[in-house]
Amino acid sequence: VLRSRSVDVVVVTCAADAHLLRYFLASYECFWEGGGRLILVTRRSDGYLWDDIRLPARTRLVYREDFPELGPDDFRNQLYLKLVAHQFVNTEYYLLMDSDFLFVAPCPEDAFFVQGKPAWFRGAWDPAATRWRAGSEAFVGDSIDDHYMAESQYVFSRGIAVELCRRYDPRRILEIQGVSEFIVYGWFARHFFPDAYHWIDSYAADVKAIGQRVNQIPPTYHH
Repeated sequence: VLRSRSVDVVVVTCAADAHLLRYFLASYECFWEGGGRLILVTRRSDGYLWDDIRLPARTRLVYREDFPELGPDDFRNQLYLKLVAHQFVNTEYYLLMDSDFLFVAPCPEDAFFVQGKPAWFRGAWDPAATRWRAGSEAFVGDSIDDHYMAESQYVFSRGIAVELCRRYDPRRILEIQGVSEFIVYGWFARHFFPDAYHWIDSYAADVKAIGQRVNQIPPTYHH
């Protein structure tokens, strides 16, 4: 099968997520059929982990210690590192994932694209997502019309991410509470680069997300 592109996969991780990352890495080796690299953003002080966890071939490690602007709030640090991930990818498109993601079947990178464009899901604001609205709107200084974190399927464009960080100082995400990097990016791409994505209404989707969320809330665990 000829692939029209290569896609890097970026995971911002930490030692506390090592038990989850172990399974992500194994599933990545088994099922990911992309042509790009895996990029793990970690700490040099967590280097002992790699003595016990197998890294896929061509994995690149990026270290948090090389970003002196990071602050004491590790959650906000992760948002920032995802927002500036264009600095350490080699592909025009890259996929942002977390340590608790899992591939469960063969997955080509073209599965994230529709009619040659990356798919991005959006929907109406719901109670769960609303907590990210005020902070995200404060970051961009504008009203955000839709919820751009409707599905956990995030393909970024390096060119769009560069322009986003040129217009908005990404370091502000370290200071503002309740910002979603995915809502900010989705809104920005939708309003300034509308033709770059295949936009999908998650409530009347003509295309289904390729992933499923695992429900960890009792009593319906793993539904």
